[in-house]
Amino acid sequence: MTVRVLVVDDHPMVRDGLAALLGSVPGVEVVGFGDSGEAAVSLADELDPDLVVMDVSMAGIGGLAATKRIVDGGVRVLILTMLEDPGTLVAAFQVGASGYLSKSSGRAEVAAAVQAVHAGQLVVGSALSDAARSLLARGEVGGRGEFPELSARQFEVLRGLARGLDNAAIAAELDVTSKTVANTVSELLTRLQVPTRVAAAAVARERGLGA
Repeated sequence: MTVRVLVVDDHPMVRDGLAALLGSVPGVEVVGFGDSGEAAVSLADELDPDLVVMDVSMAGIGGLAATKRIVDGGVRVLILTMLEDPGTLVAAFQVGASGYLSKSSGRAEVAAAVQAVHAGQLVVGSALSDAARSLLARGEVGGRGEFPELSARQFEVLRGLARGLDNAAIAAELDVTSKTVANTVSELLTRLQVPTRVAAAAVARERGLGA
């Protein structure tokens, strides 16, 4: 039985490489390509693949929000990403992903993961840290509600912004440096596609954070 796969990544070279890799695997057929979360949702509905292999960090709604919509429609999702932090891994499984691999994974591991996810198994890549595996095994999926695309740290920093805290106060609460908070704020602006921390805080409050 052929496994029909939709490939979604915003980097053309990655899409092409993944298509070539999967196309060389017996029993796997690449049926389409997407470059954003919105495209993934639309193409999954249009093409009805057996599974979607998708990145996390993309423009628009992003890979995790797209994963939730796709899984709700009855299609399995395998995440393939450069992000290896435990928070993002847990968020992916929280929204319904069936597998999570690093882009450093070899051909054999990716091919095996596609077959395993198609068979209904959960897959965690070998390149992921023991900490990430342990977090998932313990079921620490803590709710990020309206922000499934954020890592655990990004969510906590966003919650601080919604409460009106400055970087130093957030750093003290999370026991990290102010520089780490500043870097995370920059990541948040990109993920949420807003220009300033004030705008990010406004989005957070609109979705129920900071009350």
